[in-house]
Amino acid sequence: MKLTDKQILFVTYYLEDLNAARAAERAGYSKRAARNIGSENLTKPYIQEEIERQRLELQRRSELTTDLVINELRALGFYSIETFIETNNRIKDLTTLTTDQLKPVIGIKVTEKITTIGDVTEKTITTDLKLSDKRGSLVDLGRHLGIFDKDNKQKKIKIKVTRK
Repeated sequence: MKLTDKQILFVTYYLEDLNAARAAERAGYSKRAARNIGSENLTKPYIQEEIERQRLELQRRSELTTDLVINELRALGFYSIETFIETNNRIKDLTTLTTDQLKPVIGIKVTEKITTIGDVTEKTITTDLKLSDKRGSLVDLGRHLGIFDKDNKQKKIKIKVTRK
């Protein structure tokens, strides 16, 4: 089945942030109906096929693989603070660390403070490292591996209804 222009746009926008309502609205559906149409579009087999086709094409173009993503999440989730701290509680010289060891570092802030008391001038340099969210990375890995699925399944309640 041929997709409409709006459906093609829906698929494109959906792949940007995986939000069906926002994708429907951006594709030109009315704001009021966007939630329902977005949800409905995701149930249509020909739209699902187009989402999968575009997703695979994006993956091919970007040269991303599941293994690459998992390995990056692994680096962000399994680092040790000891990698960055010397025994005197100072931050190690980051230039001595490997690229893989530096993956969890998402920010560096260097502050220089000069204090003068009388004839004495003292310079203090403080370096703060911002590291990745270990918990978030581990949760993403766990979701991918399906280790939370058994915890999330709702208990099914069976009700037997008899009519007389």
